[in-house]
Amino acid sequence: MAVVVDTVFEWFASVQNQLGISVFCVTILLVVFWKRKENGKRMPPGPFKIPIVGHLPFLGKEPFRGLHKLTKKYGSVYGIYLGRNYSVILGDDKAVKEAFGKSTTTDRPDVAFDYVPDGVGFSSVNGQEWIEQRQYCVRAMKHLGIGRDSWETHVQ
Repeated sequence: MAVVVDTVFEWFASVQNQLGISVFCVTILLVVFWKRKENGKRMPPGPFKIPIVGHLPFLGKEPFRGLHKLTKKYGSVYGIYLGRNYSVILGDDKAVKEAFGKSTTTDRPDVAFDYVPDGVGFSSVNGQEWIEQRQYCVRAMKHLGIGRDSWETHVQ
């Protein structure tokens, strides 16, 4: 491995390989811009990603302020990388209502502590099954009196 590193440094140090260095730099830039497009997926606008850490170093000690600045720059819906995970940020209530008012956004990412055999449970379901469980819970709570004064007696 050390021989390879030494060879690479010698190659870069050589003045005769300026064309090679230029080709190498252009290739790296093309790869970065190609990866930025995320293989043709339509993604919301957002800042450039730094490998491994994403945009985390730029959020500062108060991430909500950094996210607010990005909302002003990129609009109410934008995407950033938090580490290696891509996240879509919804910057105002209108964007949240529009995004979560549709059944296509009921899917949730897998969480490390969320692996339950056969996907049983409230936290590990998605899609139609989640909708059915939510409807069942809402009906059960209405039956118990949620929204009425009698609800407090059931909780106590």
